[in-house]
Amino acid sequence: MAGKKGKKSRGIGSLLFSISARSAMLMNGSLLILSYLSMYVNPAKAWFMTVFGILFFPLFIINFFLLLWALARRSRAAVIPILALLPSLLLIDRYIRFTDKQTLSQASDLKIVSYNVGKFAQAVSDRISSETQCADSVFAYLRASDADIICLQEFHYPDSRGVRQY
Repeated sequence: MAGKKGKKSRGIGSLLFSISARSAMLMNGSLLILSYLSMYVNPAKAWFMTVFGILFFPLFIINFFLLLWALARRSRAAVIPILALLPSLLLIDRYIRFTDKQTLSQASDLKIVSYNVGKFAQAVSDRISSETQCADSVFAYLRASDADIICLQEFHYPDSRGVRQY
């Protein structure tokens, strides 16, 4: 009988499955590492890296399940997802924040107002006769709202020096 003792003979299907599984582990592990690196890359220079940052959580979950699957099969390939998941022990707090109730109760309130001024273009109506009068009424509303942050969309004002007084 020609064969090695103690080794199971594998069929071609089993070998292809093993290669495919390890390839999937390598690919997902590499993508997870790219998601770690995405936080250090300037999006203006490599915009596509932001996609990997967004995909961190799904890639983390996939790698975790690949690790569990490899451990259940007692495969030495479990090293691949382990190595891919190790940096997440240090970096996961950048993606997911854990807070307690005491921290939430101590947080200060932040008031944000967002207003689409529409370039004050629809200023002419029964009550408002000009763009300036419309802008003045919007600015009065914003002052009265006492917001910490004010976001204005479609903002265009002919005299920017006049805006500073508001």
